[in-house]
Amino acid sequence: MIYAIPSKQGHLCQHFTKAEQFSFIDHNNSLLASVDNPAAQADASCHDKSAIVQYLQSMKVEAVIMKNIGERLLGKLLDAGLKVFQVNQIRPLELLLSSPMQQLSEPSQGRPSIQHAKKAESGQQHQSCCQQNSHSAEQHRCHKGRQHGHHSGKRCCH
Repeated sequence: MIYAIPSKQGHLCQHFTKAEQFSFIDHNNSLLASVDNPAAQADASCHDKSAIVQYLQSMKVEAVIMKNIGERLLGKLLDAGLKVFQVNQIRPLELLLSSPMQQLSEPSQGRPSIQHAKKAESGQQHQSCCQQNSHSAEQHRCHKGRQHGHHSGKRCCH
């Protein structure tokens, strides 16, 4: 079995998507490779984070060992058929396979996404604003604090 581990300087990283690298080990605890995390950049998008799943599949990964992960990405890993194991403390890579771990099976076992919640809230406010001004959210894109003629001089409510 090939495991993917979010890592930094030979240790498990605190959070899955923020790791500098992904290290790949086999069931004998042999390091196969370490590669830069494509989503580690500060301006990484949700698309960049989702691309991690495809990358792990291309590396023939069967399981992931991590400490913290968001519920949305956890759901994507599980949907891709990957096993996901959570450990409760940061350890050197060579000690991970012998560490106590819990297998995760539900996206709700991950951390809620603060950014996703903010976007959803913003979208609800935007729809409310549009409904109050007799047009749909699909008819325009309203940006926070900017005025639009179709608002009759009113500022968007979010």
